[in-house]
Amino acid sequence: MQKGDGKGTEAFSECIHPVFRTHDDTKKKAVYVDRLMTVKILDIPEAESDDLLGARARSFEKKEFIYEHEVAPC
Repeated sequence: MQKGDGKGTEAFSECIHPVFRTHDDTKKKAVYVDRLMTVKILDIPEAESDDLLGARARSFEKKEFIYEHEVAPC
């Protein structure tokens, strides 16, 4: 799926949340953005936001960070 390809469900709401968050129990930091749902980072120019989000996505979309689940045949 690609953002803007017309194959997904159109968004009907908006949500603002931090780019990075801390898990309440473990206190581990996590990236809270993705290529499909994140539109921009508030309070910075759009071009800078696009660059930062693109760089972030390219890093966490590397094969070594992707989980793929395979179902065993019955």
